[in-house]
Amino acid sequence: MAQDVQLRRHARAGAWAALDTRGAVLTSGSKSVGPPSGVVARSGIAIPWRVAYRIPLVVAGMLSAAFHAGVAPVAAGASPSLAPGAGNIIRTAIFAGATVSGLMACGRPDAAEDQNSKPAIGETPPAAGAPTVAQQILEVDTNAGRQVAGGEEYSFDHAVVDYDRRLVLVSEAADPLAVTAYSLDDGSVQHVFGGGRPGDGPGELRSVNATAVGPDGVFVAGPGRVIYWSWSGALLHQWTPKAPGTNVVCALSGRPAVTAQEGVVFRDDDGESVALGGEARPSLQATSAPVRDVAMAYVTTKLACADSSAYVLAGSDVAGMDLVLTKYKIGAEPHVVSLPTELADLEGYTGMFLADDGRLVVTTYEDELGGVVMDLATGCYALLPSVRRVPGNPKYVGMFADSVVTLEASRKPTTRMMNGKQVSVYYADPSYIFVRPVRAVAGESCS
Repeated sequence: MAQDVQLRRHARAGAWAALDTRGAVLTSGSKSVGPPSGVVARSGIAIPWRVAYRIPLVVAGMLSAAFHAGVAPVAAGASPSLAPGAGNIIRTAIFAGATVSGLMACGRPDAAEDQNSKPAIGETPPAAGAPTVAQQILEVDTNAGRQVAGGEEYSFDHAVVDYDRRLVLVSEAADPLAVTAYSLDDGSVQHVFGGGRPGDGPGELRSVNATAVGPDGVFVAGPGRVIYWSWSGALLHQWTPKAPGTNVVCALSGRPAVTAQEGVVFRDDDGESVALGGEARPSLQATSAPVRDVAMAYVTTKLACADSSAYVLAGSDVAGMDLVLTKYKIGAEPHVVSLPTELADLEGYTGMFLADDGRLVVTTYEDELGGVVMDLATGCYALLPSVRRVPGNPKYVGMFADSVVTLEASRKPTTRMMNGKQVSVYYADPSYIFVRPVRAVAGESCS
């Protein structure tokens, strides 16, 4: 198995895909091509290998989930977010079809809400005395720090940091159905979960969509199901959520949770799906936006959990829908959380995760902003610098008090023939895991 993975990894290292401006296929393969900021590959357009790989998987997962009826309401009285019957199947089929057209049309992956019926940003005020502008400006030294793992032949995705065990868990294209845990201290492989052939049997997935750390192991979400692996690699349970899609997952009070059209669904101790929903985040079906934009919005909604609270980030500049952060808590009504003013005109976001100290980090790919670090108790927040024009296109995936964990592409170009000319091609897929130092350059700490 290890030798087979290594052979696939080396074979993929030289493979790439590109289209010229007329759409003609130049070379086919599995790795994407794209220049870094400020460098344009002549008549070349980057095509992420994960787009083509996931289109049928996302559709299959959303369609299969549509055939599971009903969601049990929570004790606090929240109503089920998904109604049983043919209506749900039809709605999900529309979402699946629209997702394909949205991906093929290269629409921006944002998340959507109903602009007319949802509460406006800031309707739920932050804690008294919370600032309306950033309290602190942070700086990340992308030329310092240390490499944790990776190399030219790697391609990482779906990263999550286990702060307690000092691990970073990622999937890798050479064995895309496995999740590997690397030590942040020395880069050694500590655990491998799943892997092998795709399937629908016990412990099998069609693809890896997301990963989260649970109390006794790791939750791995794939199309239509979430698998729970123990730290020793044993299969603890697998769950088929009553929700149209499993593109994100988090640990809600130690149990797996995913997003639904109107909120969050989690697995109870009996293996049943329980809904947390309400009026704070209206159904995506209520929007008048094009179906394609709504589908892309649902698929790319972000989710993070802190103890018994789940935070859902959704919004779509493409469809003219404001960015909304909603808090769902077991035993309480959901409500909208005020977002920093710097996010008001955000055109797109790339991720959301919790920092080591419990602050919520929302990452972007804007020219002037790399992300915000929010203290959810006080409303105080700090700004992360943009990495859009940084060589290697770093992606923030974890944060300690004095450092950030990043996924980064190679900074070294490869010479390829395109349209009969030699051009410098930069691989866009993250091939390295780094820990980079972060420090404040202005303002005061939220603490």
